[in-house]
Amino acid sequence: MASETGAYILSDKETFRQLEDELALTVFMQDVPALQTTYCIFPLSVERFPTVNSEGAAAFLFFLRSEQTQEYLRSYGTDSFGSPLYTVYHF
Repeated sequence: MASETGAYILSDKETFRQLEDELALTVFMQDVPALQTTYCIFPLSVERFPTVNSEGAAAFLFFLRSEQTQEYLRSYGTDSFGSPLYTVYHF
């Protein structure tokens, strides 16, 4: 709709890059720290939330922190767009 009406829009890189050939939009600003989208994973405490699937959470966290997944995320989008769509920070 923003493309059709000539409006401004906030969008993540992945969505914009996948649709940019169909849109009449240009990037006005990018890589602005204040607009960075951060994804965090926090396993819940079994003591506070006894019905939580702690084994599933631990397996998911192990998967995300694996070198194979980290490398996949670091390079995701490079083949299609020439540069990765995500920056991976491991704490």
